[in-house]
Amino acid sequence: ILDTQGNVISTFSGLNNVSHIITVPADTVILELSAVSPFGCKTDTATQVFYTIENPVAKFTPVPAQACSPATVTVLDSSSTGANKSWYVNGQFFASGNNPVFNFVNNRITQDSIITIKVVVEAGTGCKDSVEHQVTIYPKPIADFSITANSCPGDTLVATNASTGKAPLSYSWNISSSAVWISDTAALNPSFGFPDNQSGFDSTYTITLITHTADGCSDTITNDVIIFARPVADFSLPANACSPEVLSPTDLSSGNNINYNWTITPSVLATGLNTSTPQFDLPLSTNDSVQYTIHLALTDTNGCVDSITKYYTVYPKPMAGFTPSNNDSCGPFTV
Repeated sequence: ILDTQGNVISTFSGLNNVSHIITVPADTVILELSAVSPFGCKTDTATQVFYTIENPVAKFTPVPAQACSPATVTVLDSSSTGANKSWYVNGQFFASGNNPVFNFVNNRITQDSIITIKVVVEAGTGCKDSVEHQVTIYPKPIADFSITANSCPGDTLVATNASTGKAPLSYSWNISSSAVWISDTAALNPSFGFPDNQSGFDSTYTITLITHTADGCSDTITNDVIIFARPVADFSLPANACSPEVLSPTDLSSGNNINYNWTITPSVLATGLNTSTPQFDLPLSTNDSVQYTIHLALTDTNGCVDSITKYYTVYPKPMAGFTPSNNDSCGPFTV
């Protein structure tokens, strides 16, 4: 046995008595056989080169090693070049070749999914190496909530959070308008206060909930809330007058399918209190002026309300009268 420089490493004699172990990867030795005749014939020599292939090295890094579902995982492969590679997921063959891409989904909602990725590297006539790494796929939470879909201005609505996921969960709430009041943007079930709306047009607000896990996973859901335009209560009154007077307010209200409710204080005879054309019979007053409080309350078809109060004064009617100093006398007569 010779090295590549011709130096003898070891010698053997006999027909089948050669045994040599090559212990160094990518090493080369030369086996030389010399046949010697006992009759003095010329010695014959034959040589054969033997070499070992460099042992392949399996090495890679999954990127990322932890991710939220659904996740795409690639590999930073630093295995031996030129070798054949077989990739396995949880013991099942996945692909061969370089730089595979893995797509993982964890549907368990509250539990992590641990996945083992393995590569087997093979070179030459069967030299192999392998390595495996684990990848953690965190579950994605499911964001969900309910809230009253339609309401009147001024109402306070409370959201009911129905999110699920791996505990602990945290929440981020926001809404499409800064005019809406939120009790706590990180609360489980926050309250929402909506601004007044007497524009004649309904307003739509979009509420967004983002549900987070401690692992950094999140899910988002939105729900719309319609705030109806409430009616506008208004009426005009004639100029204050002397009693008695039949008072007929002029309705100036607006809204959708309005229901009327008129009241007056002090109470007097009245008609049409649930219409747009009421009448109030204000009685005779002879002693002093009387101020009446007239109140109009409206309710529309959505249950939204508005009201207004105005005042009307009737003056006492003067009463003509006198008493003569004498009822009769002989003339000439001065009264």
